[in-house]
Amino acid sequence: MNATTNLKLPLLDTRPVQDVAFLVLLLPVFWFLGIEQFVWPIAMLIVLVKAILLGQERLKMPRSLQWFGAFVIVHAISGLFIVESFRWLTFARNFGSYVAAFLVALILVNSVKSWDDALLVIRSLGLVMGICIFVGILGIMGLWRPNLSSVVGTFLPQWIKETYYGNRIAFRIIGQYDWFAGWRYFRVISLFAFATMFASALAITLPIVIFLYSATRRISGKLFWLIVLFSGGVCLLFTTGRVAAFSFAIGGIFYFWYYARSRKLVRLTATVALGCVATLIFVNTIFSREPVPANLVSFSNDFYYARRASVSDRGYVYQKTIEGWLERPILGWGTERDIPDHPFPAGSHSHYLGILYKQGAVGLIIYVTMMIKIWQELRPVPRQNKHEQLFLVISRWVLLTAIFNGFTDVLDLDATVYLFLWIIVGLVLALKTLPNE
Repeated sequence: MNATTNLKLPLLDTRPVQDVAFLVLLLPVFWFLGIEQFVWPIAMLIVLVKAILLGQERLKMPRSLQWFGAFVIVHAISGLFIVESFRWLTFARNFGSYVAAFLVALILVNSVKSWDDALLVIRSLGLVMGICIFVGILGIMGLWRPNLSSVVGTFLPQWIKETYYGNRIAFRIIGQYDWFAGWRYFRVISLFAFATMFASALAITLPIVIFLYSATRRISGKLFWLIVLFSGGVCLLFTTGRVAAFSFAIGGIFYFWYYARSRKLVRLTATVALGCVATLIFVNTIFSREPVPANLVSFSNDFYYARRASVSDRGYVYQKTIEGWLERPILGWGTERDIPDHPFPAGSHSHYLGILYKQGAVGLIIYVTMMIKIWQELRPVPRQNKHEQLFLVISRWVLLTAIFNGFTDVLDLDATVYLFLWIIVGLVLALKTLPNE
């Protein structure tokens, strides 16, 4: 009788912060159904309404979220300028990503009442990324490489299935064979829309895994998070997401340089990193039989031009994006637009240039202002709880990674990636409002 009384039904008898943690863990289910790119704004709106009905106080909205709300409004207004009617679906997907991110941050700011609340969501984020990493490792090892229709895919019109993005929704794969620097490999996607988006998700969540490893006391728990961290690094390698990996490294250098307690750890990390690079150059020099200076240039070019089509295509997209923006500089085109005889649309392959093209100068100014406010609000402050203090510090690693990654990747291309980023931001904003206990 007592067990029945204590039973809580998710989303019905649980608190909003518990609902967010539960919904995050449902990502594999949403992926199987084929709704992971569209379910988040609806789910978060339901949770927010519940939070408002249960709340006894007025909604708190930090300055950064006020700017985010302004950007969402500008994003909606830009939709009035869409020219190609079939692009409305693309607009709805992008707009939904921002709405879901804004709502989840607002929910967390108003529903996280203690460090334990925040830790619940952090652990759910770490666990679901652990699942995604496990799926990726299965694909890399060739143990499980599904190719099946999603539930939603059976109901999609054929014209949607024939689009690149619609095909990813209709058919569920966790990777595909690709080429990198003359090497054929299985490029892993896991439960995300594209390999670059899995790379972005790894780049912004691996610091959280590092935090969970540091905050866990039991040896078994530390071993688990260490395995997740190592496996995540392998997955990041097999996404060949170069900018995501570089951004992760930049954020890590910033963290270790400014916040690491042990300078020995900083020196050790730098030594290991330089040693790895030197080893790669040395091995490459032996096989190529070129002098080191020439080989260093060759090695850099091989890395940068590993997928020449990627580099040249991006350059052309950026050129057409700027040209298109100059035609509508104030509020943009509302969404991406096709480039004649080119596989990628204008307004793609860069988060910031994409905003400039789609929401114009007004949208980009608001978005950049929002990011500056977030950076200021994420400034670590002394806390009595050492684990809370560590999380506040590591959150800047996450944000710096996302900022750099946005130069050549469009983070809103995958609603789940953008949601995860704003879950972390929302948790930090919430913790900054709590008493220092």
